[in-house]
Amino acid sequence: MLCFKLLESVTDVFFGTLQRFDRFDVINLSYILKGVFPLAAFCVALYYKNLFFAIIALSAVYALVVALFDIPAVIRDKNLAPAVAFKDIPRVLFACFPLALVTVVYPYMTFITRYTVNQLYSAEELGYYSSVTLLIAVMITLGNSVWNVLIPRIAERYHERKYALLKKTIIKIIGIVMLAGAFLVLAGLVFGKWALALVFGEKIIPYCYLLAPTFIVSTVWTLVSFFNSALTAFGKRLPLLVCNMAGVVVCAAFVRPFVEKYGMIGSCYCLIVSMGLQAVLLLGCLLTGIRPQSDRF
Repeated sequence: MLCFKLLESVTDVFFGTLQRFDRFDVINLSYILKGVFPLAAFCVALYYKNLFFAIIALSAVYALVVALFDIPAVIRDKNLAPAVAFKDIPRVLFACFPLALVTVVYPYMTFITRYTVNQLYSAEELGYYSSVTLLIAVMITLGNSVWNVLIPRIAERYHERKYALLKKTIIKIIGIVMLAGAFLVLAGLVFGKWALALVFGEKIIPYCYLLAPTFIVSTVWTLVSFFNSALTAFGKRLPLLVCNMAGVVVCAAFVRPFVEKYGMIGSCYCLIVSMGLQAVLLLGCLLTGIRPQSDRF
């Protein structure tokens, strides 16, 4: 599994290079290939062998896609030829260390909320809780796929000091995400029971009350994901780390009291509070970094 995650990291390096030259067509095709073939290999190996061989098959086919598609795509153009400067590795690691800590935030907050539910409820109830809240990961993944396209443009406007235009873009994105979240909450209230029962079976219906707060968490988390990406592009690594850690501390401190008082839905309430704090702090850093006195428009 670690080999698979390392291959994903290699892919991120290639995609970052391709983004600089607007080769999103290559990135999209690579995503499709890595989504279809490794998953198919995993399922076949899991069916005929076991989980261990399934993960080996997943990693092997993923590596094959990287070797046969990603690497040729990167070196096809002379402007994209990769180069490694080993003397710069310590500087790069130092610069990336805050970002590495930030990437742990989502897995940790997901873990601590589910761990708390597991401590107070049965394994079966945890399974239903995890099935409903899985939608959070889906929305974040969808949001990240959009940010991958938008962030290079946002970074370009920032470094060109087009601050007025940049502010308008950020406000539009926030508005779109919030409208999408409101629509999902309403759709969940109307179609949620039917959709969850269709996917997970009738036994999950008593847990549909988790759906609306799950969509609210997803909306706030999607905004946090966007703010994280923007601040990374602006080079604001330390403020990024501090803002995210503030939310982690709040979540870790209050998740158990929230769950004990409100039940499983209390974990969602705790995420809304902690991630709302992250979103406010990150947005403040984002707007502070866009200096209005430098506007040219």
